Amino acid sequence: MYIEKCRKATKIRRLWEPEIGDCYYSEHFKRIEFIFEHDTPNFPWNIWLPRQDQLQDMIDWSLEDSCGFVRPNLIARIERFFTWVHQEKKRHIPNGICGQAMSITCGDDGMNRAFTSMEQLWLAFVMRENFSKKWTNGEWELCDTSY
Repeated sequence: MYIEKCRKATKIRRLWEPEIGDCYYSEHFKRIEFIFEHDTPNFPWNIWLPRQDQLQDMIDWSLEDSCGFVRPNLIARIERFFTWVHQEKKRHIPNGICGQAMSITCGDDGMNRAFTSMEQLWLAFVMRENFSKKWTNGEWELCDTSY
């Protein structure tokens, strides 16, 4: 599922500047590969699979303070991330059913597919924050960004 979401996250794919340690899915060879040397695998058939730290780097962590200064505000952004996670959890897990506390779904397509990695969770957050999109019916679609 992560590969498919990354395939369709075209705006994020355009940001890829391959570097050692990056992971990608080769549609040509049908396998996940890593960059170990200075090669340039940025071909249309290669799908970048961003790591959690790369996804977090895509978020603008600065906010304007009460005096009009823009400064890094990590705490406020992390609170926004946790608020979003809580809203997703409330939306998809009625009454906090036991045993499903970490199993929040990733879309409104009626399927109860949980985020299975932190990368999936952060990809969904980045797509929402940066591009106002959410995963619905197998596509990234525009969504309301209010909490």
